[in-house]
Amino acid sequence: MRKTVAVDASFLAAFLDKGTQSSIQNGPAWIANLINDLDGERAKVIIPTPALAQVLTHHPRAGQAYVEHIRKCACFQIRPFDDKAAFELAQLLRENVTKNILKFDRQIVAIAKVYGASVLYANDEEVVKFAAECGLQVVRFEDL
Repeated sequence: MRKTVAVDASFLAAFLDKGTQSSIQNGPAWIANLINDLDGERAKVIIPTPALAQVLTHHPRAGQAYVEHIRKCACFQIRPFDDKAAFELAQLLRENVTKNILKFDRQIVAIAKVYGASVLYANDEEVVKFAAECGLQVVRFEDL
């Protein structure tokens, strides 16, 4: 069976923008190696559209180049916050409703789960916390 993982905006930004400041030394290089390894394993790497939107918002001039770079990597699959993800998020939040119910962080986790990710590569504290609460294995920068 093909391995499926997902990434949050912090991992995606570090992969796409080699000048990204990471919380650890050599973070972008480690992430590039990780993506190359996953690609070599023929793994699926889910990019939730909310994570992509966050990256493109912070790097508007590089947006087209980033999307082209993503499309060149066979492992990447951009996935939307669609009806399946909305249903998954509703199930995840059914007992934990807050005023920020549809934050991107939660959408990223729901998309990862609905598309079968077994691991979520994330460094955003809110994404990490919510993913762990939802039973996803989380790998942070310092875990690489």
